[in-house]
Amino acid sequence: MRWLLVVVACTAGCKSDDGSPECTSDSDCGDLVCARDGSCRPSSEVRQVTVTWKIDGMAADAQTCVPTPDLFVQFDGSEFDGSLGFAPVPCAQGQFNVDKLPTEYLEVEIGIEGRGILDAVPINLMTNTADFDLVP
Repeated sequence: MRWLLVVVACTAGCKSDDGSPECTSDSDCGDLVCARDGSCRPSSEVRQVTVTWKIDGMAADAQTCVPTPDLFVQFDGSEFDGSLGFAPVPCAQGQFNVDKLPTEYLEVEIGIEGRGILDAVPINLMTNTADFDLVP
């Protein structure tokens, strides 16, 4: 099960600090889309990103993930305080996808839930992927 760490405490029609609408679904945004950070944006300002990981060079599975059963995946933006995180993410999946990620999120951090960051890599802007080889 995926949990969104960003809390959007707003109903349709609310505005963020910069005056842009906040949302929980595309229907809240008129001609725009509801990005995963709760902001309404043109579709040209969001993308799908796939995060993949191996564990010490081996495919993530029930055996290799014993020391790290649950991870967190955090997308960091170009702004100092801009981040969007998901947890718990089962390690054995070996992959995490997010659609409608705002394009200003440029880096991905992955770590063990409750124990901290293992690694951070930039999102490959050509493939919209971030690949990790984790050493827990």
